[in-house]
Amino acid sequence: MKLHTLYTITAITLMFFGVGCLLVPEAVFSFYGVILDPAGIMLAHLSGAGIIALGVLAWKSRKITDPAALRANATAIFWFFVIKTAVTLLAQSGGVFNAMGWSIAVLDGLFLLAYANALFLRRSTTA
Repeated sequence: MKLHTLYTITAITLMFFGVGCLLVPEAVFSFYGVILDPAGIMLAHLSGAGIIALGVLAWKSRKITDPAALRANATAIFWFFVIKTAVTLLAQSGGVFNAMGWSIAVLDGLFLLAYANALFLRRSTTA
């Protein structure tokens, strides 16, 4: 998959979940069996803001042609998915989510693998 296509898919996915966490966190988290208290709602709002910011980075990266900039942005998104996948797997294995939590872990893992492929397995990080 071309990196520009990956950036587009990433942006759409992150914006979808980021807006959900920002505007309707109780609904989003209830789908995964989590009931948020006021502190959880505030943390979901903060997470939504960060996820939206990464979505904007991915969206803006679609048009970049400079290989160094493409690689830098892909590296930032890669590390987001490294950490997010680890945290999600720990939460899932700790019983934080219901069975639907595996869908988050799988989605995160797929993005992690796609960015790892773009950064480490290709000869160059280009469009």
